[in-house]
Amino acid sequence: MRDETGAAVQTLEACIRGAGDWSGFWADKDGPIAKAWATSRRQMFVSQGRSTGTPWPDYTKQERKYYVPVKKAVTGLPQVTKAHLLRWDGTGPEPSAKERLFPAMSQTSHREFIYRVAGNEATMGTSVPYARKHNLGIGVYNRRWRTKKGVKVIAVPTPKRPLLEFGRPFTNSVRDELKAVAIKSGGKVGITSQELRDRAKIARRVRGL
Repeated sequence: MRDETGAAVQTLEACIRGAGDWSGFWADKDGPIAKAWATSRRQMFVSQGRSTGTPWPDYTKQERKYYVPVKKAVTGLPQVTKAHLLRWDGTGPEPSAKERLFPAMSQTSHREFIYRVAGNEATMGTSVPYARKHNLGIGVYNRRWRTKKGVKVIAVPTPKRPLLEFGRPFTNSVRDELKAVAIKSGGKVGITSQELRDRAKIARRVRGL
């Protein structure tokens, strides 16, 4: 799994003893793994990160002061709550017409949804430019307004709200698909969900992430 810059952020290592053909496992955007990933991202947005085990922090004091009022004015929402984190004018499992990041990660047909397969490696994510800032908690939102002395700018730091954690729903789906492919190939599943999580942690440490 990689971000839009190509820098590794997580590595999914899946082992099937006796199953040599991986094409049926990774498949394409219409395959079970891509769909499982999209579904897990939808769960992540609706639960504000809780489904992946990395709950997103609520709006910070600066966000509430300088960003939330703008969001309310633009969307026309009477109230902006934690349910609107990284969402635009919706909070449900289906994106609104004005949203970009949510559908770009939860709809396999979206033009900015990424799912590429090369050999035994699959790259999943989105090409939305600002997604990486939210995932890593880098960059700022610049709130500008005019005063008598000119233009005033307040830089509001972007909190870290992870977008690429596996989460139990996704790891369970991967394990189920591994089992199905292994059975078809006459092999045995050689990985558990806990091993999958542990290997992902090791991969991140090796890469200094």
